[in-house]
Amino acid sequence: QENDLMAIVKFVSSLEALAQGQKAAKIAALLKARIPFKKNAKVYAGKDIDGVVEWLYSKHRSRTLHGTNPDILHDWSDARGIAESLARLCLVTCMDWAIHNPTECDPKKLLE
Repeated sequence: QENDLMAIVKFVSSLEALAQGQKAAKIAALLKARIPFKKNAKVYAGKDIDGVVEWLYSKHRSRTLHGTNPDILHDWSDARGIAESLARLCLVTCMDWAIHNPTECDPKKLLE
């Protein structure tokens, strides 16, 4: 079985790629553009989508990749589930957008 923390890194990195290599704020903007979240909706642990993305990006992805995550052996299964769900939903909705906009070549349009 794959390590949950490394899976989170990969899921969040896939979101970062969809957001054209931008950081947490652009990832959150992409998710909000593609997934119809209700305003101020709590997504996980009392956090809205901006808070969840910042938490996943900063605490999990960045700290792990840069070697500063002190909690490597922590149980990350809940966070993995959130990261996986967001990455899957975002990819599916981005693909749906691409299917409905076959002549569009600018990935920045995904943020609209």
